[in-house]
Amino acid sequence: MSMLSCVTKNIMANKRAGILSQAALFALLALILSITISPCISVTAQEKKPEVKAATSLEEERLKILRTDLQAQIEQLKKLKQELEVMQKGLEGKRQEQLTKVIKIYEAMAAEEAAKALEKLDDDTAVQILSSLKARSAGKIMGQLDPARAAALSKKVMTRGKGL
Repeated sequence: MSMLSCVTKNIMANKRAGILSQAALFALLALILSITISPCISVTAQEKKPEVKAATSLEEERLKILRTDLQAQIEQLKKLKQELEVMQKGLEGKRQEQLTKVIKIYEAMAAEEAAKALEKLDDDTAVQILSSLKARSAGKIMGQLDPARAAALSKKVMTRGKGL
């Protein structure tokens, strides 16, 4: 089994396991493309000796077969990349749905209870929730938090809005 066949099988296994990142896929595509596009040195028929001619002919045939195999694998990788992109969009959509549900729950809660729950969350999750809440709800909840925690979360909400 060729090395590229092994790589392709590993990619498929990782894809099924959900651990192949888009960056890894791009790196593999770049590697395969660099191999297939690398220039070949050609020698004219007049310069070839008969035994070298036969060896060169066999080598050229082998290269043609390898290029065809690589092209098929490149196409397969492109399809996998597209599938990964579709899967990522689906996961992002589900994540957004779940966040929307949590936001609605926090908005329906009394400010005191929401603040108690928010106190127990890590900063990133709390910031994400606070950023998504309506300003009125977020303000009521922030008013119930410990002032130091409220200040720290406020600062993080501000930097999150700047894309930092």
